Amino acid sequence: MQECIRIFFYMKYIDIHTHTPLCNNSEVISIVDISLPSMPAVSTPYCSYGIHPWFLSEENAASQLQQLELLLQNNAIIAIGEAGFDVLRGADMALQERVFEEVISLSEHYQKPLIIHCVKAWDKLLALHKSRKIKQRWIIHGFQAHHELALQLNKRDILLSFGNKLLTDSKLQSVFSKIPIDFFFLESDDAEVGIVDIYRMAAVVKGMDEKTLQNVLYENFMRVFSAK
Repeated sequence: MQECIRIFFYMKYIDIHTHTPLCNNSEVISIVDISLPSMPAVSTPYCSYGIHPWFLSEENAASQLQQLELLLQNNAIIAIGEAGFDVLRGADMALQERVFEEVISLSEHYQKPLIIHCVKAWDKLLALHKSRKIKQRWIIHGFQAHHELALQLNKRDILLSFGNKLLTDSKLQSVFSKIPIDFFFLESDDAEVGIVDIYRMAAVVKGMDEKTLQNVLYENFMRVFSAK
């Protein structure tokens, strides 16, 4: 199975996090994010389901956790997420933290990478990663913060995913240029910009050709998503 995945993903553009279920480019492999409790039909086997803090409440927390575990028991998803913290929007922070602790437990038990949404709660996230002694890989989606935080996350072995802001934000480009090559992914998220355009800019910022970048992210994917 692992070798089949390896062959299939070789020299593809891997979009680690998108909300667009259909991609017309056969060279793109997309990890489609679906936030519970919504469960739309998608035409790809590469999905991540998560409990997003925006759509979390006391009334639906238990049912969302039950849905997520059922998907994990049926091996229906390649990753968990997005899930995490948002100080500016969503459920009460105490509930966000309680549910995210449960999501971490599911990630560890079912050995699935965790794709994380985090807004202004980095200290809380880092403290949890340290206290829980995490074995599964965490990926911060849509990273837009400063280099010092990137270094802190790097020390905790947490990966970063960069999206369309990389095309226009010179400060983020500077941060990205310093990220080790085994420490990042690229994503389209919900942007109109395609993942191929993001790859092209990332290659320029990194000073490498596009095919080399494809190989780097392919190796990163195999290391994170095939390891047990």
